[in-house]
Amino acid sequence: MLNAFWRERSFLALSLFFFLLFSFSATYANEERDSGNLDAPLSLESDVALPEGLWPAGDNSAAEVPEEAPSMAVIPPPPLDPPPLKQLTLMLDWYLSPQHAALIVAKERALFAAQGLEIELLTPADPSIAIKLLAAGEVDLALTRQPLLHLHAHDGAPITRIATLIETPLNAVIVAGEAPAPAAVADALADLHYGYSTREGRDVLVEQLLPRSVRQVDDFVAPESVHFDAADALRSSRV
Repeated sequence: MLNAFWRERSFLALSLFFFLLFSFSATYANEERDSGNLDAPLSLESDVALPEGLWPAGDNSAAEVPEEAPSMAVIPPPPLDPPPLKQLTLMLDWYLSPQHAALIVAKERALFAAQGLEIELLTPADPSIAIKLLAAGEVDLALTRQPLLHLHAHDGAPITRIATLIETPLNAVIVAGEAPAPAAVADALADLHYGYSTREGRDVLVEQLLPRSVRQVDDFVAPESVHFDAADALRSSRV
């Protein structure tokens, strides 16, 4: 009887021991899991729903993903338009000849265009008309000889020298046939009939070649304007 009582008490004590052991193990496991959750970063894996009326409705088009910009240009950009050239007219003093070589080369090699200029070279109908057209404002620039420039400036023409094309005077006295002897040059030149192309030939050169006494005789023939035909006038003995 006594042995049965102790066996029953021993069974109850053993059962209570195992119950307490499993209780402590479950409690320790829960504490470990809770501490692990505290160390892990917080995350929101559920959808958030906002109640209607608490947030203003926005434009859905703003939420659209913009198109990606190209990372490089597929074609070169168009070239820039050059600035417009300034138009200028230049009246020559003679028909085109080697003395105008610098102007012709500059025009053909686009040296004027490099300075923003477009020069139009014009040939006068008469050698003396270029500077007259310039004074009248008919052309922008004119090519003339220095003596003629001084003569027109002395008359009050509104002209100004801006550059020099040839620094050597191009005026000359040309005679047909053989030149007279040096001792008789003055008398021989005084008896000639002169022709001139421009005003400086008439007012400067001829004045020095013809003495006043020769110009005052009754049979004196005044110098003749030959324009561009100096060579033909010599060949035909007009002058």
